[in-house]
Amino acid sequence: SFNWRCIEGANTPWMAAVGHIRAADCHDGGRGHGASRTERTHGRPVNHSSPGSNVFVYGEDLELRDKIRNKQARIGIIGLGYVGLPLAVEFAKAGFQVTGFDVDVAKVTSINKGHSYIGDVTGADVSATVKAGKLSATDDMSKLHDMDAIDICVPTPLRKTRDPDLSYVVLAVDAVRARLKPGQLIILESTTYPGTTDEVVQPALEEGGLKAGKDFYLAFSPERVDPGNATYTTRTIPKVVGGVNELSTELARDLYGAIISTIVPVSSTQVAEMVK
Repeated sequence: SFNWRCIEGANTPWMAAVGHIRAADCHDGGRGHGASRTERTHGRPVNHSSPGSNVFVYGEDLELRDKIRNKQARIGIIGLGYVGLPLAVEFAKAGFQVTGFDVDVAKVTSINKGHSYIGDVTGADVSATVKAGKLSATDDMSKLHDMDAIDICVPTPLRKTRDPDLSYVVLAVDAVRARLKPGQLIILESTTYPGTTDEVVQPALEEGGLKAGKDFYLAFSPERVDPGNATYTTRTIPKVVGGVNELSTELARDLYGAIISTIVPVSSTQVAEMVK
């Protein structure tokens, strides 16, 4: 079980998990209590909040933070099913420029025509965001390079052994790796087992030489969609986020905080994976 303690953010009270794995510390990013208070991004120091402070502080040169807060970040959603499409529409309704990526051409065509094929998403919302130029869809993965934040929402069906099949995740990660650039935020939402982000996703993304938490940012946030439930929607279901370091967690927190009422940062990707 988890106890919760509040972290005061810039605009909203956030919650951080204090679990039995180890206590979450808003300064250590889930890497242990001896972690440095200073991270580096693009070769320049980013000083976080001082000990005892509950306010997150970013380096002045972190452009992605400002893009997210000003809703100028370009968001890519990989997988336009019952998780990805509602998420894409919410970001688009909030004013972000959103591109949905899917290998299913029928889904891509439907969205670009302003039609919805998901019961929880109205055709009116899709049509309005498409007409406003805020939402589009494509099967061209090369456009991932143009995104500031990428959310992976592909399915992970259970095998006969009852463990998740990660083949779609691996394909999506490979597509991102081929177009990965410094400063991007990558978030995995697909249901999986604890350790997937650190042991599968991170090594694959780092094959090109960029390092997670330094050159790009990486987090896990479990999808918790309840299809057909009009009371608990994408906007109202609390969103758990955990990054490979503190800065990754903070950026994911800020991104989801633009469209979701309650954000729950936790101490690591593995804690976030265990929540699901």
